[in-house]
Amino acid sequence: MQIKQKPLHNNHSSHLNAKFLEPYHFSESEAGICGAILIVVGLVTSAITSPIIDRYKKFLLAIKLQVPVLGIGYLAFTWAPQTGSIAAPYAISALIGAASFSLVPIALEWIIEQTHPVSPEVTSTICWTGGQLLGACFILISDSLKAGKDANPPQNLHR
Repeated sequence: MQIKQKPLHNNHSSHLNAKFLEPYHFSESEAGICGAILIVVGLVTSAITSPIIDRYKKFLLAIKLQVPVLGIGYLAFTWAPQTGSIAAPYAISALIGAASFSLVPIALEWIIEQTHPVSPEVTSTICWTGGQLLGACFILISDSLKAGKDANPPQNLHR
């Protein structure tokens, strides 16, 4: 038996995209495209910003700028499907992808510098494990937020 693992961020984002978009009659394909936009924009942004930030060693400034953008992006995504247009979820997914994917290498580098005597493998493993646990909690919480079949629209996540 072979077990395959996916990064939890991608799994969590795909899970939430489908959960948020499904009650508003968006298809699974549209939710998948939303996830793909998040990943592609995130990878491109990370490839551009990471070397620049690493060169000038402005890790903390980048973290302080990107974390609020992520919070606002996730908050905005909760209301995006209600617009009835798929453009809003696509745009917000691009924003979330750009902020989150470029934040990962920056945050890891900053954490490694802060915990210097400790091996980088230990620090990154602790962060990865914490992220996996939080992601699992968020998936469980999002499942418990689902409204009933009598809600408008049925089974939305605005309970």
